Amino acid sequence: MLRIHFTPEDLTRVRVAPGPDLLWEISNSVQTLQRKDGERVFGAWRRWARPRLPESRELLSPLLPPYGYSPDFLTPSAGERPTFRAAVDALLGTEPARLRAELARLARSAQVVVVTHLPQVAAFADRQLLVEKTNDGSVTRSGVKVLEGEERVRELSRMLAGQEDSESARAHAEELLAAAHGEGRL
Repeated sequence: MLRIHFTPEDLTRVRVAPGPDLLWEISNSVQTLQRKDGERVFGAWRRWARPRLPESRELLSPLLPPYGYSPDFLTPSAGERPTFRAAVDALLGTEPARLRAELARLARSAQVVVVTHLPQVAAFADRQLLVEKTNDGSVTRSGVKVLEGEERVRELSRMLAGQEDSESARAHAEELLAAAHGEGRL
């Protein structure tokens, strides 16, 4: 158990937030719902909340394990965020370098699957997958393909430029992959 002791001088500097931090409340709730301890305090709430949550709640569970490290980018602390929209905007404003570093730290203790349109994040993945969808006019098919070598460079280049066959985007994609290999990958 963590104990924090405040001196009288410390207490004069304490500020109380005007309201709850919405992303911290969500993060702590996801973690608490996964835990089994604290039955007396949280048991009734867990039994009430779990059946009411959508299946999409499972998307946050790997990022917010019940114990241990959770990425700090999920609870940005910069500025006032009085609304949920403002909190999500702060979360979406996470710099790719910070996102990469924190996901890499999480990946040391858990499997991390990231869906991204950011080539700066995709380049650092151990394995990059491409979801493809085709339609022949009567049947729509979708599949997943592992990208390696030239295919990976081509896809990162497409993600960077928004078009096929851009030489400058290709050079940037190769640079991203080289940096990922040199800095340690997700």
